Amino acid sequence: MFCIYQIKADQGSGKAFLDLNPFFYPPEAIEKTVEAFKELCSIKTIRQGQRLELELSAVNKADCETIALNFLNYALSLRREM
Repeated sequence: MFCIYQIKADQGSGKAFLDLNPFFYPPEAIEKTVEAFKELCSIKTIRQGQRLELELSAVNKADCETIALNFLNYALSLRREM
């Protein structure tokens, strides 16, 4: 099975881990999305070879999985505009 992205959410810690393909989620789109989501979560990005890994830490005990899904949708919408 082919996966565009992978989300691992840990509700206990309020963190979500994303493993992204830069073809679908260009770094420019991710940078703009990080800026847009800075009030909802803190984000660490790590480049791993051809992949982009992100760690999202939700603020105020928000649902990290929902934030991660919204983050990805927002990044994809920015990609369409590029």
